[in-house]
Amino acid sequence: MRITALARDLHPRSPLWTICGLHLAILLLAILPASSHASDEDAKLLLAALASDDCESRLEGLSRYSRSDDNERHRNAALKRLSSGASPSLKEQVFSLLALMEDGRKGSARILALTEKASRLDTLDKAGRDRSLRQMRQELLQIIGSPKEPIAARIGASWPLVRILLAAIQDHPEWKTEWAQSLETMLKSSDGPLRVVGAATAALRRFPEGSDPAKADVVRPLIDGLRHDSVSVRSSAYLGLRQALDGIGARICFGASDSPDRRAASIRQWEEWWNGNRQELARDRVVQRFWVRN
Repeated sequence: MRITALARDLHPRSPLWTICGLHLAILLLAILPASSHASDEDAKLLLAALASDDCESRLEGLSRYSRSDDNERHRNAALKRLSSGASPSLKEQVFSLLALMEDGRKGSARILALTEKASRLDTLDKAGRDRSLRQMRQELLQIIGSPKEPIAARIGASWPLVRILLAAIQDHPEWKTEWAQSLETMLKSSDGPLRVVGAATAALRRFPEGSDPAKADVVRPLIDGLRHDSVSVRSSAYLGLRQALDGIGARICFGASDSPDRRAASIRQWEEWWNGNRQELARDRVVQRFWVRN
């Protein structure tokens, strides 16, 4: 596999930036500036959605706003301005949402910087290419494991890591084996966010074939992650549940930026569902697909 193909696949329009919704939203600079009126309308629609009593309406509003001019071009300027006069509870929702979007921007930039580095690897000789692949692999593994990195980068890093491992499979087959073995370590970690990173990455099927974890071992850390203080960890945990459980995640709605009372009510539903399904989840597997682009 050529490294230029890796760089192409890591373009901001690729699935790397879309699979985690808001959490992996990238900051795209358009050639023509959007009007302030359009940004105000985007922000007003979001504020109305956040005030809704319907969880799915709030999630739909967040998804729509993530693609808005105000989020993609103006770093939420209209949202910050228009929410200044909102109620305390709505302000708290907006504050959490802004933290989530900033994590997404930082994570996107972190991975994009490695993408640019990858685009230059095909110009190197074999020794230089191998050395650079080693360095990129190590850096991606450090991102995944580091609590100092944005959660968006920690989960997003697994996608280019897979491409690096596949590019080096002939010279370094042990890298793929080591990546497969790291899954159990992450899922059993005492570090809650790392367990969420491992579980969400498994839910996205980014470990080698044959390393299929029990679905219970993936779902349990993700439910626990819904309680985390960080809105970014909560968001990743819920998105992981939706990936791992198909339609179940949509039926038991959860808003990472919702008020504590709303989140607690949703978590109670998740715990009830877990207690009724844990035995079946222990028998099922989350089948991994070490995706190769044809």
